[in-house]
Amino acid sequence: IKNAFGQAWQLYTKDKGDAATPAGFRAYLEANEQVDAKFAVALGYLDKLRNLLTQIKSLGLTDTEFEVSKKVLLAKARPANIKESDFFTVVTGPSSRTTAHVMASANHK
Repeated sequence: IKNAFGQAWQLYTKDKGDAATPAGFRAYLEANEQVDAKFAVALGYLDKLRNLLTQIKSLGLTDTEFEVSKKVLLAKARPANIKESDFFTVVTGPSSRTTAHVMASANHK
């Protein structure tokens, strides 16, 4: 998982340069997953990690308990080339698909 994130992040930051942001990483992977299998693999892990964090949060933990759980989990998955302070944003960044899915659903009503 670390390798997948690390390789995809390196390609993302190389491609986007100064415009690369933690919040933009997911949308970039979504837009390019057909271009490079590395992006598709990283996106799959990113989705699973985000879903796992959502499930942990829904367990009814206190904020402190959730923060400890989140910190331990993210430390295990974060590659060295993504800053610790940025990684939660990388994992939970906005999806370009959410907007497209909502728009498509609204058009079908």
